[in-house]
Amino acid sequence: MVKANIRLIKDKIKQGYKVIFIGKNNHPETKAMLSISKDVILYDESVLNNNLKTTNSKIFVANQTTLNYEEVKKIHQKILDVNPSAVVQNEVCNTTRLRQSNLRSLDKDVDLIYIVGSLTSNNTMKLFDIASTTYTNTLVKLISSKNDIDSQELQNKNHIVIASGASTPPNTVDMIYDFIKNNV
Repeated sequence: MVKANIRLIKDKIKQGYKVIFIGKNNHPETKAMLSISKDVILYDESVLNNNLKTTNSKIFVANQTTLNYEEVKKIHQKILDVNPSAVVQNEVCNTTRLRQSNLRSLDKDVDLIYIVGSLTSNNTMKLFDIASTTYTNTLVKLISSKNDIDSQELQNKNHIVIASGASTPPNTVDMIYDFIKNNV
């Protein structure tokens, strides 16, 4: 998806578009997109308030593939409110979108949520944010391996959820599942 996004941005620039890229500053994907051309600018409120209102350029909007889908939709709408002719491309990874959606739709009786992945993974951190804000009465922990689990946390838990970032190796999740299964 990242490669497809790069090709698309390059094509839009050739077609005369200015590109607004929605992404986390200093994230490797964002850095790569911003390095394509001076016609790619990072989205922030000042871009929205200054550049869009004063430009006669065609605007194309792209985004980092691992962002929170709901947050990206809100930013798209803000941009379209200011510049209705902007062309918006939503490239949030389907796997990321599905994981976020599934996490939002858990039963409310969840006792414990483990978010598995790296602290440097944007999609893992988004899952942690979603779980923490959606399930405020539930213990939500960010872990990278079974070694991060305190077996005392598992006591008296009936509904434990494991969610992982898209880049988390499946065998890591399997080891965590097995550990929980054998310690509950």
